[in-house]
Amino acid sequence: MANKDNLDIFIVRIQHFIDGKRASYGKLPRVLQLLIVLATFITTILSLAIILILPEIGAPLLLLSLGVLSFEFGWAERLLLRVMSLFGNKIFIRILTVVAFVIVIALAVIWFNR
Repeated sequence: MANKDNLDIFIVRIQHFIDGKRASYGKLPRVLQLLIVLATFITTILSLAIILILPEIGAPLLLLSLGVLSFEFGWAERLLLRVMSLFGNKIFIRILTVVAFVIVIALAVIWFNR
């Protein structure tokens, strides 16, 4: 139960961090904000692909990109909090690991049977 409490505390800290950074993000020129959002959307899409192959790299990248997107979009903040609670769930991590393993094996079979 302590892990759940620690996760809740961490989520609250992330929410406060996002709220604090949102104010300074709003002071940037609009063109720079749009460039940041575009780059972060691309990073989010790439992190979804990476998370299936290398979850230890893809997961933090996804959290980081959702965190940056949350400065501009409310849906990104809600999604970030939901993803963080999923990563705190050990069953989800095990399922994600099995899916990644199956995908890697399938890609290896396809690669070597060409």
